[in-house]
Amino acid sequence: METSTSVNPFSVKLIVLSFAFIALLISCHDDSPSKSTPPPVTTPPPVVTPPPVTPPSTNPLDDLPKDMGGVHKPVVLGADNSPYGYYLYTPSGYSPNGPRFPLLVFLHGSGQIGNSQNDPTDLDSVLREGPPHLILQGDWKPKYPMIVASAQCHEGSWDPIKVKEFVEFIRASYQVDTLRIYLTGLSMGGSGTSRCMVPTHTLPQQFLFPAEVISQKKKREKPPRSPFGHSMAKTIKMFFPTFPKPL
Repeated sequence: METSTSVNPFSVKLIVLSFAFIALLISCHDDSPSKSTPPPVTTPPPVVTPPPVTPPSTNPLDDLPKDMGGVHKPVVLGADNSPYGYYLYTPSGYSPNGPRFPLLVFLHGSGQIGNSQNDPTDLDSVLREGPPHLILQGDWKPKYPMIVASAQCHEGSWDPIKVKEFVEFIRASYQVDTLRIYLTGLSMGGSGTSRCMVPTHTLPQQFLFPAEVISQKKKREKPPRSPFGHSMAKTIKMFFPTFPKPL
């Protein structure tokens, strides 16, 4: 007796659908390598170079206030205890209680001799040459600000003793850097400056310490320009024995 096996049509459909689904999955699978997104390109930050560091200055003159145009005043002979009448220039940053400034003392030539005690207008002849003339013209522009004392000789020649008294009077009356006192002269004033470098029995060596000769006028030669911006016969640097000498 034969046994007939009946196939469930639903099962057949289920099997067919299963194979079809598997085939669909296989056909949709992409075997190509996956495309990865490239990393973003980063731009390095700009290199900032710090400004060079300027070392602090060891020169005390660099700390002085800039001279924007100071006061140039006449002081006639006999107005104070000075042995000479004089013009005095103080830079714009000067004050009686402020910093101390270098001092330049100028001795004029024979053409500017005068007695301002008898005639105050005589003192204006000091303004004809040298630093006082540069100050008058607005051309006084040294590297560092300084006090300028331009004495007027009322005798036949410059007396080293009186020059000493004049320098000491200005030093005691104003804010002067005693390590930076300069004496300069033109023509007769150059000769007077030279005599101030030579010790005598009345003018001891302790007072005059000629540290440097900046320029020297020679006969029949045009005098060289001094560091103060004008043709000078001679300039010396002076120190006082009661104060320490610079290194």
